[in-house]
Amino acid sequence: MSTVISRCRLPGSGGSGHGARRFPFEILFLSMQSAQPEPALAEILGFLSRGQPRLAADRAMALLADQPDHAEAQRLYGVALFRLEDSDAAIAALSRAVELSPISPPAAWGLAEALQAAGRAEEAKDALLRLISATGEEPVALLLLARLSLASRQSDEAYDYARRALTADPEVEGGRRILGALAYRRGALAEAVDLLSRDRLKHGESDPGCFQARSLYALGRGAALADLPAGTTAVQRHNEAVLRALAAWRENRTESVSRNLELAAAAKADLAQKSDGASAGDSSVEVFATLADLLSRLLVYRTDRPELYEGEVATLIVAIGDTHCLSAGHLVVPWQGGKALVLPEPLLEAAPSSLLAERPDPLQTAFRSALDRLPKGAIPAICIGELDLRLTQGLFSRSLDLSESALMAEFRELASRLAAFVAAEGRARGLTPLLVTPPASNAPLTLIPAAQRSRFLAAHKRFAATLADSARDLGLPLLDLRAVTLSGERVEQKRYIDTNHLWPETFVEAFARHHVASEQTSS
Repeated sequence: MSTVISRCRLPGSGGSGHGARRFPFEILFLSMQSAQPEPALAEILGFLSRGQPRLAADRAMALLADQPDHAEAQRLYGVALFRLEDSDAAIAALSRAVELSPISPPAAWGLAEALQAAGRAEEAKDALLRLISATGEEPVALLLLARLSLASRQSDEAYDYARRALTADPEVEGGRRILGALAYRRGALAEAVDLLSRDRLKHGESDPGCFQARSLYALGRGAALADLPAGTTAVQRHNEAVLRALAAWRENRTESVSRNLELAAAAKADLAQKSDGASAGDSSVEVFATLADLLSRLLVYRTDRPELYEGEVATLIVAIGDTHCLSAGHLVVPWQGGKALVLPEPLLEAAPSSLLAERPDPLQTAFRSALDRLPKGAIPAICIGELDLRLTQGLFSRSLDLSESALMAEFRELASRLAAFVAAEGRARGLTPLLVTPPASNAPLTLIPAAQRSRFLAAHKRFAATLADSARDLGLPLLDLRAVTLSGERVEQKRYIDTNHLWPETFVEAFARHHVASEQTSS
């Protein structure tokens, strides 16, 4: 018999707050129940299902007064106390329920969940491991262990627990979704697609992290991305519409870009109408909304400046990397005495620290997939760096406590390792990548302390200089985008669409300067 889990938020499925903590309690009478409950229990369950935990607790206490060793009444009493946010009493009641019925999965689930909510994660883990020791590979307990491991940043252990859950019961509801999300996080994108596809197509299963869509996008599978059924939530519909728009921009299908941006706008409007406002503040929505705004501006720009996208070309250049690649997309630029067409291959969350991470990362898989999908004879232009050079995110924001010398060493090492990584990946495919320096920062710096401002600008400069030096040492060509965005030491703000992104003509200018510099070097 498969384990049935209904009307609940599964571990690892996203969400926050008290509602996200209720997982085992939402399934307390829907899972692993082989018989109808006795009338008193049915009454308690009814109170809980109707959101009346005080009445449920009172009824459970009355039943326990007559039958103090009634394990199920004790468990439901603990559930009611948890709903009443009486954490210590809930843990005590659920602990007693486990003592009375050590092989009851719902009792162990509930105790583990209450312990985790109280910040006692190790005790929660022990409760679940005891259940598995007593009953064997219990799938829901294994999924809860996966969530606990993920919360403690033990992603390999989390993946192993989720894999064991699915092996124990291939039909455990939510098992594929959880394992698919973990597969994505370790860069196993094809596995993530395979795991997430079946429930999405068969049951309309929610994928709040959009891991299936992200994986399809990263693997260049735009047609499969376009064919995904609509998401079940406004957040998912919004983010996946933007992913489809990104894929369409990559493939030069501007009508599809516009259509998907309209769908994203409609989903965002739905979010804005939510009374609690929680989903509207989802950080992923903000990230994808920024990309949607950038695409909208680029569509208008392309209509206004068609001459930048026209001309006979002899070479293909594929811009692979962060979202600056969007602005470079489909431009016709000067190249070696002729013209080249720049195709965009923007990657999600393309920070060099992620690309160079020791642990597998989805960016690494996406980067290698982009190189493997290059059209024959195309030149890869690698534009990665700026995401680690922002004030409030990336490596710089995580390095504020370093001394200035240590900070400079950190960014010098990051740039040199990035260049070496790119060169090695290129050599493995018979390619000579073009390295692109990140632009100067257009962030408003006047309101931050002078010392931090100085460190920030120095880190930018150090990264770009080291990238240029490393490119020369490795025999890689360099496109100096940073130089085009500076006039002396002053940032040319006219080059920027927003705080971080550039107008397309900036790339045309960078390629023009690269052509002149190449001619001067060869002469």
